[in-house]
Amino acid sequence: ALLGDACHPMLPFMAQGGAMAIEDGFVLAQKLAAHGTINEGLAGYVAARQPRTAMLQNISRRNAALFHAASPRARAKRNIMLRVGNLIPAATHSRFDPIYGVNVTSS
Repeated sequence: ALLGDACHPMLPFMAQGGAMAIEDGFVLAQKLAAHGTINEGLAGYVAARQPRTAMLQNISRRNAALFHAASPRARAKRNIMLRVGNLIPAATHSRFDPIYGVNVTSS
């Protein structure tokens, strides 16, 4: 079984690479203990982790484009978004719930 960056390397624009490796280890142990065979446990691990890690990879890629915006229009859009986030934190914080609001130990 592969864990962390070995199976789903992430760009550093969400700072979640290490967190994903820790989550992977917990979920892998949980699935291996819960299933009758190693193959079933590994299949459960992949099924449990793939959607979450793919989502975070996509968000990291979008953030890379956002943070390194080249065109004036893209930079203006980014700057407005960051200002709104600073002025009205509640408007942007909820979009992070699928990232920071997950507790893999409770599933």
